[in-house]
Amino acid sequence: MNVMDLLKENGRDIVVDAAEALRRARLPHYELAAPAEAHGRLQTLCDLTLECLRANTTAPMSRYAQKIASERFFSGYTLREVQTAFNLLEESIWNQILDKMQIEEFAAAVTAVNAPLRAGKDEIAQTYFSLLTRSKASSSDLKAHFNGF
Repeated sequence: MNVMDLLKENGRDIVVDAAEALRRARLPHYELAAPAEAHGRLQTLCDLTLECLRANTTAPMSRYAQKIASERFFSGYTLREVQTAFNLLEESIWNQILDKMQIEEFAAAVTAVNAPLRAGKDEIAQTYFSLLTRSKASSSDLKAHFNGF
Protein backbone atom coordinates (compact mmCIF):
# COMPACT_ATOMS: atom_id res chain seq x y z
CA MET A 1 0.00 0.00 0.00
CA ASN A 2 1.24 3.48 -0.70
CA VAL A 3 0.53 6.51 1.44
CA MET A 4 -1.92 8.03 -1.06
CA ASP A 5 -4.01 4.85 -0.97
CA LEU A 6 -3.81 4.89 2.80
CA LEU A 7 -5.16 8.46 2.95
CA LYS A 8 -7.95 7.67 0.47
CA GLU A 9 -9.01 4.46 2.21
CA ASN A 10 -8.53 5.57 5.82
CA GLY A 11 -9.06 9.31 5.64
CA ARG A 12 -12.31 9.16 7.58
CA ASP A 13 -10.68 7.24 10.47
CA ILE A 14 -7.69 9.59 10.43
CA VAL A 15 -9.90 12.66 10.73
CA VAL A 16 -12.12 11.13 13.42
CA ASP A 17 -9.05 10.22 15.49
CA ALA A 18 -7.51 13.67 15.02
CA ALA A 19 -10.81 15.39 15.91
CA GLU A 20 -11.04 13.36 19.11
CA ALA A 21 -7.45 14.24 20.00
CA LEU A 22 -8.20 17.90 19.29
CA ARG A 23 -11.18 17.75 21.64
CA ARG A 24 -8.99 16.21 24.36
CA ALA A 25 -6.34 18.92 23.82
CA ARG A 26 -8.83 21.46 25.23
CA LEU A 27 -7.60 24.35 23.11
CA PRO A 28 -9.71 27.43 23.92
CA HIS A 29 -10.79 28.45 20.42
CA TYR A 30 -11.34 24.91 19.22
CA GLU A 31 -13.47 24.19 22.29
CA LEU A 32 -15.72 27.08 21.26
CA ALA A 33 -16.11 25.72 17.73
CA ALA A 34 -18.79 23.16 16.96
CA PRO A 35 -17.40 19.61 16.70
CA ALA A 36 -18.51 19.48 13.06
CA GLU A 37 -16.50 22.64 12.32
CA ALA A 38 -13.31 21.22 13.86
CA HIS A 39 -13.90 17.94 12.02
CA GLY A 40 -14.35 19.83 8.75
CA ARG A 41 -11.14 21.77 9.25
CA LEU A 42 -9.21 18.57 9.88
CA GLN A 43 -10.84 16.94 6.85
CA THR A 44 -9.67 19.87 4.73
CA LEU A 45 -6.10 19.40 6.00
CA CYS A 46 -6.25 15.68 5.26
CA ASP A 47 -7.64 16.32 1.76
CA LEU A 48 -4.96 18.92 1.08
CA THR A 49 -2.26 16.51 2.25
CA LEU A 50 -3.51 13.98 -0.30
CA GLU A 51 -3.74 16.67 -2.99
CA CYS A 52 -0.13 17.70 -2.33
CA LEU A 53 1.03 14.09 -2.57
CA ARG A 54 -0.83 13.57 -5.85
CA ALA A 55 0.59 16.76 -7.37
CA ASN A 56 4.04 16.31 -5.79
CA THR A 57 4.02 19.86 -4.48
CA THR A 58 3.33 21.54 -1.16
CA ALA A 59 1.86 24.65 -2.82
CA PRO A 60 -1.82 23.88 -2.12
CA MET A 61 -1.12 23.39 1.58
CA SER A 62 1.03 26.52 1.76
CA ARG A 63 -1.68 28.66 0.13
CA TYR A 64 -4.34 27.30 2.47
CA ALA A 65 -2.11 27.71 5.53
CA GLN A 66 -1.38 31.34 4.69
CA LYS A 67 -5.11 32.02 4.38
CA ILE A 68 -6.10 30.32 7.63
CA ALA A 69 -3.15 31.78 9.52
CA SER A 70 -4.41 35.27 8.81
CA GLU A 71 -8.01 34.31 9.67
CA ARG A 72 -7.00 32.57 12.89
CA PHE A 73 -4.60 35.34 13.91
CA PHE A 74 -7.29 38.00 13.62
CA SER A 75 -9.76 35.72 15.43
CA GLY A 76 -7.41 35.53 18.41
CA TYR A 77 -6.14 31.95 18.01
CA THR A 78 -2.65 31.42 19.35
CA LEU A 79 -0.01 29.95 17.09
CA ARG A 80 0.08 26.97 19.44
CA GLU A 81 -3.62 26.24 18.85
CA VAL A 82 -3.31 26.22 15.07
CA GLN A 83 -0.04 24.27 15.04
CA THR A 84 -1.54 21.69 17.40
CA ALA A 85 -4.36 20.95 14.96
CA PHE A 86 -1.78 20.21 12.25
CA ASN A 87 0.29 18.11 14.66
CA LEU A 88 -2.69 16.01 15.74
CA LEU A 89 -3.66 15.25 12.15
CA GLU A 90 -0.05 14.32 11.40
CA GLU A 91 0.05 12.01 14.42
CA SER A 92 -3.20 10.35 13.36
CA ILE A 93 -1.80 9.73 9.87
CA TRP A 94 1.39 8.28 11.37
CA ASN A 95 -0.71 5.92 13.50
CA GLN A 96 -2.47 4.67 10.38
CA ILE A 97 0.87 4.25 8.61
CA LEU A 98 2.17 2.16 11.50
CA ASP A 99 -1.03 0.14 11.63
CA LYS A 100 -1.69 -0.45 7.92
CA MET A 101 1.63 -0.33 6.09
CA GLN A 102 4.61 -2.62 5.95
CA ILE A 103 7.63 -1.67 8.05
CA GLU A 104 9.78 -1.11 4.94
CA GLU A 105 7.23 1.49 3.77
CA PHE A 106 7.23 3.53 6.98
CA ALA A 107 10.12 5.91 6.29
CA ALA A 108 8.97 6.92 2.80
CA ALA A 109 5.35 7.29 3.92
CA VAL A 110 6.15 9.43 6.97
CA THR A 111 8.54 11.59 4.93
CA ALA A 112 5.92 12.09 2.22
CA VAL A 113 3.19 13.06 4.70
CA ASN A 114 5.47 15.33 6.70
CA ALA A 115 6.34 17.51 3.69
CA PRO A 116 2.95 19.18 3.09
CA LEU A 117 2.08 19.37 6.79
CA ARG A 118 5.48 20.87 7.64
CA ALA A 119 5.05 23.38 4.79
CA GLY A 120 1.67 24.34 6.23
CA LYS A 121 3.03 24.76 9.75
CA ASP A 122 5.96 26.81 8.47
CA GLU A 123 3.62 29.08 6.50
CA ILE A 124 1.40 29.59 9.53
CA ALA A 125 4.37 30.51 11.74
CA GLN A 126 5.78 32.90 9.14
CA THR A 127 2.39 34.54 8.67
CA TYR A 128 1.94 34.96 12.42
CA PHE A 129 5.44 36.49 12.73
CA SER A 130 4.73 38.83 9.83
CA LEU A 131 1.38 39.95 11.21
CA LEU A 132 2.82 40.51 14.67
CA THR A 133 5.72 42.51 13.27
CA ARG A 134 3.39 44.69 11.22
CA SER A 135 1.13 45.29 14.20
CA LYS A 136 4.13 46.32 16.33
CA ALA A 137 2.83 44.08 19.08
CA SER A 138 4.06 44.55 22.62
CA SER A 139 6.06 41.87 24.39
CA SER A 140 2.97 40.67 26.26
CA ASP A 141 1.01 40.45 22.98
CA LEU A 142 3.79 38.35 21.48
CA LYS A 143 3.73 36.02 24.47
CA ALA A 144 -0.04 35.67 24.19
CA HIS A 145 0.08 34.75 20.49
CA PHE A 146 2.87 32.24 21.04
CA ASN A 147 1.45 30.76 24.22
CA GLY A 148 2.94 27.33 24.81
CA PHE A 149 5.95 27.66 22.49
